[in-house]
Amino acid sequence: MRCISDELIQKFVDKEASSKESSIVQSHLTTCSKCAKKVEERQFTANRIKELLGSLNKNEVHVPVFQEPEYQRKAFNFHLKKIVYVTSAACLIILFFIFHQKSNDKIDFIYSYEIENEYNANLPLSEQEMVIEIIDSKGKLIKY
Repeated sequence: MRCISDELIQKFVDKEASSKESSIVQSHLTTCSKCAKKVEERQFTANRIKELLGSLNKNEVHVPVFQEPEYQRKAFNFHLKKIVYVTSAACLIILFFIFHQKSNDKIDFIYSYEIENEYNANLPLSEQEMVIEIIDSKGKLIKY
């Protein structure tokens, strides 16, 4: 029978071999003392290294799932809401100032002339009877 490779022995010792490979190695070790001795030496070396590193009792490394603390999420959401509200208020104020027009103190007048009586073409315009209507910027009508 042919012996198993050193790579497969190392995978078996490191518990990285598949279940099929492990069963092949175990069945071979029952018949081959040479390979059994190699496995024993490598397991001893691996255990000694683990012992020196202080991790002999730790077969498995447990990495805890990271969970963000609840208070930090609430604080972030609160700050985000505050930023959104402040930004919205600032935009509304800016829009108000952009579109809000100041009322001018000066009054714009609209002049119109109406002749109340029949127009006499023989008289100059200055001698004709007329009504002057003035409409100021507030829409007030003044007649003279």
